[in-house]
Amino acid sequence: MDCSKKNQHIRFSDRSWRDENRGRYVKGGEKPHIGCTVIAVPRPSLSGNGQTSATSSVLNLTGHKDESLCRTLAEMVCCASGKNVACSGGFHMDQITLQQIQEVEAAVRKLGEFLIKELI
Repeated sequence: MDCSKKNQHIRFSDRSWRDENRGRYVKGGEKPHIGCTVIAVPRPSLSGNGQTSATSSVLNLTGHKDESLCRTLAEMVCCASGKNVACSGGFHMDQITLQQIQEVEAAVRKLGEFLIKELI
C-alpha cells in the first residue's frame, strides 16, 4: 500500500506491508530520511482495564527528533492490531514553527487512523 497525506507544505509518504507482523516506513518534510526506528510489541494494559497497550523499543540516530512521530504510528497500529509493528522514518523541515510541529503531529495521528482502517 502507498498513501500520501498533504497538509500545506507537509507531505507524508507511507509504505506498508502485511504479514504476521506489520511494517511501516514513513518519510516527510523537505529532506525525507530515516532518523528513527520504533518496534512496538502488544501487551495487556498495566491499568488492568483489559485494553491492549504497547511496549516500544527505539533506535534513534543522534540529533534526530523523529521518535515521537514513529512511536505514535507504531503504537497506534500495534494496539489496534495486537501485532508487532516496526516503524522507520524521518521528517525534516528547516525553521519549523510550533504550529507546524502541531500540524505534523496531527497529520501523523490521522495517518495512523487511516492505516488502522486499511490494515486491520
